Amino acid sequence: MQGDNWPIEQLTNSRITDRDYVIGQQTNETKQQDNQSSSFPSHSYRPPEPQHRLGCDGKQADSSTNCSPRPCDSGPHATACLDGDDLLATHEERAYVAAGLSSSDIDSLRQRRKRTEEIAVCQMLLNGWHARHGMEIDASLVSAEELGERRRIVLCYASALEGLQRRQAAVDALRLGLNVAEEEFGLGVEEEFAPEELDVQLTLALAKLYFKDNRKEKAMWWLHTLLTQLRGSTDSNPGTSVPAEDASDVFHLAGWVRIHDDDHTSAYELWTEG
Repeated sequence: MQGDNWPIEQLTNSRITDRDYVIGQQTNETKQQDNQSSSFPSHSYRPPEPQHRLGCDGKQADSSTNCSPRPCDSGPHATACLDGDDLLATHEERAYVAAGLSSSDIDSLRQRRKRTEEIAVCQMLLNGWHARHGMEIDASLVSAEELGERRRIVLCYASALEGLQRRQAAVDALRLGLNVAEEEFGLGVEEEFAPEELDVQLTLALAKLYFKDNRKEKAMWWLHTLLTQLRGSTDSNPGTSVPAEDASDVFHLAGWVRIHDDDHTSAYELWTEG
C-alpha cells in the first residue's frame, strides 16, 4: 500500500479511531444544521426592539410615552406621530396656496365645508329624532330633555343653512321646528296654523331671519305673538316664566323692528318693559 511508505509519525497522527469518527460525524451534523438555520430563518424570529428613543430635542425619551407633533417635528427628520386629519389639512393648505388663494378665501372655503358637514349631520339627527317620536309632536308626551335636543338640532341646522346663504331654507327649517308648514305650502296667514304655545328660542331665531330679510311685518307678527305668550305666562304663573335672557332678547328685537318702522315711542316702551 502507498501508506506503507509514509513516515511512522504521519500514520500515527492521521489514524482515526471509532471515538474520533463519532465525534466528527456529530460535528458535521451540527454544521449542517447551522447552515440550514442561517439560510432559512425561523418565522418566530423578531428583531430586537430599541430600548431608547431620542426625542426632537435629541434627549432620551421615555419609551412608554407617545410622541406628539411639536414645532420641531416639521423637518425632514421628524419623528412625531402624525394624525390623518392633520395630514389632510396640511395637504389642503398647500393646494390652496398653490392655487393662489388668499387667507380670506381659504377661511371661506373651510367655513363652507364645515357648514355643509353640519347640515348633513343635523339632517341625520333630525330624521332619527322624528323616527323615534313621529312628525306630529305632542309636547305633553315628550320629555323636556328630548324637546331640548330637537331644539338644539334645529337651531344648528338653520344656522348652517344661513351661513351658506340659504335663508329661505333656514326659515323653513325653523318653521318646521315650530310645527308650522313651510312658506311655499302656507296660506299666507300665519294665524291659521301657528301653534298655541311657541318655543321661545326657535321663534326668536325665525323673527331674526325675517328681520334680516327686511320682512319686518312677519318678524313683528311672530314677536308680538311671542310677547303675548310671555306676558300671559308671567301674569298667570310667574314661577314658570322663560329665562330672563331669552325674554330680554325678544323685547330687544321687537324694539329694533319698531325703530326701523319709525315708531320710536313703541320701541322705547318695549325696551323699558324688557
